Amino acid sequence: MKFPFLPWVAVLGLATLVGCTQATTAPQEPTAETSNSIAKAQAVAEGSYPQLLAVVTKTQDALNAQNLDQAKTEFASFEAAWAAVEDGIKERSPDSYNTIEDDMSQVNGALTSGNTEQTIAALQTMADHIKGIPAN
Repeated sequence: MKFPFLPWVAVLGLATLVGCTQATTAPQEPTAETSNSIAKAQAVAEGSYPQLLAVVTKTQDALNAQNLDQAKTEFASFEAAWAAVEDGIKERSPDSYNTIEDDMSQVNGALTSGNTEQTIAALQTMADHIKGIPAN
């Protein structure tokens, strides 16, 4: 055999070509559907709903700082966080779903009335209910 190194050169060339092709593939941007799926998977994997609790905490923080307008703004984002997980919760635990829906009404009513103590109490109740939602 005159060129014993030829098969190795061919393998090396092919490996380089495949590597370059894979390296130049651009990552895809996540879609809204993918983001919702990721949020649902995280909620189930973590056994809680940190995105919901984060909104509650930020709302409580704004109230503790005596900033009612900021509290209203913070709580307005709850609906988007809830939309990402509500169908799964409704399917697994209709009672929890209904409880959180009622809690949302209570918090919104308390925020509208401007009663800080009532709003903080409603938010704490909501946080307790969120923590009690079954993960599976």
